[in-house]
Amino acid sequence: HSFPTRRSSDLTGTTRQPGSTFKILSAFLPALDKNHMTLATVYEDAPYNYIDTNRPVRNYYKGYKGYSTIREAITNSMNVVSAKTIADVTPKTSFEYLMNLGFSTLVSNETTSNGNVYTDITQSLSLGGLTYGVTNMELTSAYASIANGGTYQKPVLYTKVVDHNGNILLSNTQKGKRVMKESTAFLLTDAMKDVITKGTGKSAKLSSSMAVAGKSGTTSNSYDYWFSGYTPYHTASVWMSIGRCNGVRCACNGHSHFVYHVVLTLRGTRPAGPVISGQLQPFPGFPDVVLTPCGSILLRLFHYWRSLSPNYPPEPAHSGANAALISLYYNINSAREKVLFLNFWHICQKHC
Repeated sequence: HSFPTRRSSDLTGTTRQPGSTFKILSAFLPALDKNHMTLATVYEDAPYNYIDTNRPVRNYYKGYKGYSTIREAITNSMNVVSAKTIADVTPKTSFEYLMNLGFSTLVSNETTSNGNVYTDITQSLSLGGLTYGVTNMELTSAYASIANGGTYQKPVLYTKVVDHNGNILLSNTQKGKRVMKESTAFLLTDAMKDVITKGTGKSAKLSSSMAVAGKSGTTSNSYDYWFSGYTPYHTASVWMSIGRCNGVRCACNGHSHFVYHVVLTLRGTRPAGPVISGQLQPFPGFPDVVLTPCGSILLRLFHYWRSLSPNYPPEPAHSGANAALISLYYNINSAREKVLFLNFWHICQKHC
């Protein structure tokens, strides 16, 4: 069904449906933190309808897995178990937890000019079914709260501003607030490690022994792909959409995991798989141009997107994208890697 529109003009303001990444925050977090459940609590994965709408809850996989623990539900992203869990937690309690996690785009009760009433205090909150959706920044901040042992820090874009003498002109330090028990954060992290090692997020596994925890997510008709995860050092959320493919469904499954690898790489954590090369590589069609390892990452991202999008235009149609990539290459340096990556990512989206 249609929802009222909301302005979305930048990375911090754009809202999207979070899909299964929201199960952790809306259903399982309050279940462990307040309802005295554990990762061993069992629900039956069987045919089930939402209590408030009587609509059937469907898993992303065919059929049902029978009696399953919350740990297994997190690992295998089981929709029915998540919906049953929030029914016991109550959507009201779930909503309160989400507000404490800093989400500003959720709707408690809203009536539009044409008389339609919207609220996110529903059972579908367990699967990320929201009126407006959430921003990437706020979703990442919520996951960072788990990574921080249950302490929420409001996301900021700077910590301080100094003059040329090092005098602090502006300070943006904040005190965190506890939003869940430390034991809850530990249990969620432990369960989300299983997502990476043997669940729906195996593509995000790192080649090193560094621990990674996270959760994948998709929305109806696979229009949105998410991965939210963290290492002991960094938290990242990656969103991708196939909603602008000229009416043709693009094969984008796994892209968000790949981009998560690239983000971690640019931050100094080497991912698994043949994503990076330490050798200088020639740029296709321009033998006099070579790519640094960072440039190689961007080039591989470009071709990875092309290989998984069957309706992607052929190479000759990409002179603009090639020129843009060369421009990016000539401007790559450590201080600008993240900005360059985002610019390149916009190019990929534009040409999908």
